[in-house]
Order: sequence, then structure tokens, then C-alpha cells
Amino acid sequence: MAMNYLLAPQPNQRAYMNLIKNGLIAIILVSSITACTDPKDTVLPSDISTWESNKNLKNSVQKLTDEEKKLLAAYAMRAGLSTAFGGKGINEGTTIGEAINIQSQWLQEQQAQKAKQEALAAELQKKQLEKLKEMNSFLTVSLNSLGFQPSNAQKGQYQDYFTIELGFKNNTDKNISGAKGIVILKDMFGEVIKTINLSNDNNIPAKQVMTLSGTIDYNQFIDQDKKLKSTKFEKLQFEWVPDVYIFENGDKFVMPQS
Repeated sequence: MAMNYLLAPQPNQRAYMNLIKNGLIAIILVSSITACTDPKDTVLPSDISTWESNKNLKNSVQKLTDEEKKLLAAYAMRAGLSTAFGGKGINEGTTIGEAINIQSQWLQEQQAQKAKQEALAAELQKKQLEKLKEMNSFLTVSLNSLGFQPSNAQKGQYQDYFTIELGFKNNTDKNISGAKGIVILKDMFGEVIKTINLSNDNNIPAKQVMTLSGTIDYNQFIDQDKKLKSTKFEKLQFEWVPDVYIFENGDKFVMPQS
């Protein structure tokens, strides 16, 4: 008659089985931990020069998205520049995730600042255009003539210069005591040749026209001067940009500055 025996494991066998059991549990735990480890939890070395040789860091970075990699690289660049100029650089214990968040917040702040600056610039431009329209209605400035006078030692003139005459028409019912602005001379294609800051402190009576004659130094070593000399008067374009107008009654109009 056949007999079945239920053999109990011996002490050595139990120890071996427990070892295997515990080993399997350890492997499962390690695999689980490895799978759940977030690369963003990796702590960044404070010394950026060691990043390239840090295998753990490189492995973590490889798991990031392209956008996260760009943010981390930009953060490292800013931190490196900060260190070069005496700043703190990377704080001890900063993780990849924290660095990405810091850089992302910095970019958002920069974008907000840029938007604010653009809004202010647009507002200033609007004010300048409004003021330009207003000031141009007060005074019309024209270029009457522009010539070139070469030096003449016999007459005691030892320097070449330009001669210029401008016309100022006061379109208002009030006398103008002074006008300050910028004369812009352009070629026939609209490219600026020369700009001249001009102040006219002569009285311009209401509804009257006055002329202002003057000279402009010529420098043969300056390209703009050479081009102005060679450009025919009829091919010149003239523009007047007002800056300050002061009326006899004390009214003052000033162009907003950028």
C-alpha cells in the first residue's frame, strides 16, 4: 500500500526559502522605487562645472521633456552668470524640479514686464503723435535753401560750411517767442542724411512768416556731410520735428520724450 508523507521543511530549508522570499520582496521594492522616482527630485550640484560628469544627474535630465530641458539649461545659464558677477548662484539643495519652476516663473515675470513696457511705449507713441499733430498746427517750418560754401583763404574763410535758410510760419493768433526742434534732411529715398538740433529764439508774429539763416559746419571725413554736399537741393526731403514752443503769453508746449 502506497503511503503519502507530508514532509515538513527542515530549518535550513526554511531559512533558504525566507531568504529567497525576502530577496524577491527587496527586488520588487527597489523596482517600484526606481519606477516611481521622479527625475525632478534630483538635487542639483551647486558647482555647475560638475554637472557634465555627474551620471545620476545626466540620467535624470534625459528623462525630462524637451521643454523642461530648455528651462533647466536656461536656469543654469542664469545661475552661472550670477556667480560670475558675484551672485549666489545655485542654492544648496535645489532640485531639478525647483530649478525648472524658478526659471518658468522668471520667464513669466519677464514676459509680464515686456508687455508692460510695450503698453507704455504704445501709450507714449500715441501721446507723441497727438502732440506732434497739435504742434504742427501751430507752426509750419520749411527748408528754403541749402548751399555749400567752400573755404577761401583770400577772404579769411578757412573752413568749408553749409548755408541754410528756414522759413517759420506762425499759424496761430498768438506771437511765438521761441521754437526748438530737430531738422532732418533725407535723400530722395527717405534715408536720413543728417539731423540738426535747432533753437530759434526770434519772435514769430501771429499769422506771420519769418526766415532764419545760418551755417552748418562741414567735415570732409564724415560720410553724412559728404553725401549732403553731393545731393542736389531739389532731391532733398525735409522734415521738422518740434520739441518746445514758447508763446509770448507764457504758453508752453513740449513734445513728450521717449
